[in-house]
Amino acid sequence: MTDKKDNTIVAEGLAAQRKYIARREQQGAHFSLMVADAFVRGIRDLGYKSAATAIDELIDNSIQANAQHIHVAFGYAKAGVEKPNSIAVLDDGHGMDATMIRAAVMWGGTHREDDRTGFGRFGFGLPSASVSIGKRFTVYAWTIEGSVNSVTIDIDEIGEGKHRDERGEIAVPLPVSGTLPDWISTYYEKHFPGKRVPKSGTVVVVEKPDRLKWKTTKSLQEKLSEHFSVIYRNYLRGISLGVNGQPIGPIDPLFLTPGAKFYCSEAQGLPSLEFDVKDKLDTGETGLVKVRYSLLDPQFFSEKYAPPESKAAVKGRQAIMKEYHGMIVLRQGRQIDVVRYPREWQLSLTNNDRFWKIEIDFPAQLDGEFSVTTSKQQINISDRIWELLRENGVLRAAKTMRAEAGKKLLKLAADKQDNKDGKQRASEQAMREVEKFKVRPSASTTPQRIQEAEETLKEFAERKARIAGIPHEIIEEQFRTEEKERPYKVETESHPNAPFFRVVQRGGQVVLLINEGHAFYTDVYAAGDTTPRMRSGLEVLLFSIGVSELEATDDRRTFYESERIEWSRVLNTALDRLQTITESDFDHDDDGDTPYADGKTAA
Repeated sequence: MTDKKDNTIVAEGLAAQRKYIARREQQGAHFSLMVADAFVRGIRDLGYKSAATAIDELIDNSIQANAQHIHVAFGYAKAGVEKPNSIAVLDDGHGMDATMIRAAVMWGGTHREDDRTGFGRFGFGLPSASVSIGKRFTVYAWTIEGSVNSVTIDIDEIGEGKHRDERGEIAVPLPVSGTLPDWISTYYEKHFPGKRVPKSGTVVVVEKPDRLKWKTTKSLQEKLSEHFSVIYRNYLRGISLGVNGQPIGPIDPLFLTPGAKFYCSEAQGLPSLEFDVKDKLDTGETGLVKVRYSLLDPQFFSEKYAPPESKAAVKGRQAIMKEYHGMIVLRQGRQIDVVRYPREWQLSLTNNDRFWKIEIDFPAQLDGEFSVTTSKQQINISDRIWELLRENGVLRAAKTMRAEAGKKLLKLAADKQDNKDGKQRASEQAMREVEKFKVRPSASTTPQRIQEAEETLKEFAERKARIAGIPHEIIEEQFRTEEKERPYKVETESHPNAPFFRVVQRGGQVVLLINEGHAFYTDVYAAGDTTPRMRSGLEVLLFSIGVSELEATDDRRTFYESERIEWSRVLNTALDRLQTITESDFDHDDDGDTPYADGKTAA
């Protein structure tokens, strides 16, 4: 049974529906496939990742119109203002007739429908990209045969019920004949060849921008310039592209192209790959897939490889490596997306995988196999293409590069940790010297203990391998080499509520593990006033206890293990209490005697 509240909700819902239909009938609206004003508002959320990717659509149109010079310009409400109130894309392409401008601002209005020779196929790019940035846009165009005409679309005006035809449906306004805005003409005269407005061209001006992530001139120019430099890197040899009056050059995210920004000769370009694929999902045509590889040195974005004249290259390379992390996918040389590898490939990417890159470029004939979204924001590679990539050695190359990068990273990490000043730690050297003076037989050399040490080494190598994403045999081999040169080693780990240290036998190496999760580490070992000599002394002390534990018989070893737990508990409590004693309670007398909290000194 329906209660009174439910009846009220139903009545309100039906009343709202009937009011809506009455309003549409009064406006003379017909039941077309979509409600135009709602569609325009909704299309603003089509899914562009940023203003940069939206503007890509407008640049695509300019390139397809055979433009040789394309600029993204900023307009301002008045001089001296930092935040642009309009963004324009200007070109010197073949332009459009007045009626074609009107068609171009429609969703689906294009003379290139399903054309696979260029970028656009559906006619959604210009209007979708424009309204994703701002609430109003105007398209100006002219050909060598005619004058400037323009059409303006304003979302606010559409919402107010304007621009309706005799049937009550929203219609594209008629073209207006006139001239370019003064600031657009001035920009052409300053930055285009001949210092004049070209004989033909198109300008798209987006106004009332309300969805800009970067709002100041500086940030907008920097982000757009970097983005376009990557996306259109393969087109910048044939066209000129500028942002706010500044020409931009290509950036190759594989860092392999001489002359491109951030290029480094140390980047290793493995042999590229090409193979034919027949599209079985759409066209049935055959297209050539191209694959490039790049293997980078772990110090690639450090100052070691930065050009002397540009230390900014360090920061720039870091940003590019982070942004384009995964398989980089291009369509006819224009970058579309960066995708993750399929689960079956077992290549879940970590930060360390930034040091190797794979790029795949496919032709428009294979759109069906790569499922390019309408907004050209995303690629969905078919299972068949992934399998063809695997069959052609791409997976094998990826794993090889990952292993090589992993080895270099481990070596670099070892060099930094183990040899900061060209020598081993003083405590490690001291413990090595102690070996000469041992007289007591060690239980650590029994077959059982040796087997335990080998198992510890293998487990550690496998864990490191999983993290680094490389074969454990590579890491194990490195440890074998290290244990001969460095039989004692200091490392840290972090385990709250665990003992403040432990010593383990890892193969032929004795490792002191100091627990960063215990108060001993923060309050004593790594405290701000602890000197290197003091730390070395603490390391030798802990090594001595730990080695005695390793060399003890089973019963005594059990004693050490249980006592270490108790020592850690008592030490943690004592250090906590020590924090309550203020500095003034310590007597720092001048004769160097050890101070006590009560002012007394040691005898």
